[in-house]
Amino acid sequence: MKILILADTFELDYSYVVSEINSNNKLKRFMELVTIPEIENIYKFISKLENKSINIFFRTIFKTSTNSHQKDEDML
Repeated sequence: MKILILADTFELDYSYVVSEINSNNKLKRFMELVTIPEIENIYKFISKLENKSINIFFRTIFKTSTNSHQKDEDML
């Protein structure tokens, strides 16, 4: 999931993220990864997930308040 989050946050290909993690030990330590899955396994994992579940997951992680952008009518 960490790889998916990193790739989706920065709009990168999963294969690129895996390659960068494999070649950058600081990034690997930062992400606290002991082993990096093969890209084929990541794609198999993604294919088993439902689109709706993925969207809900990411919306929950990056939850923002929609009320903060609306005018407060009580102040008018």
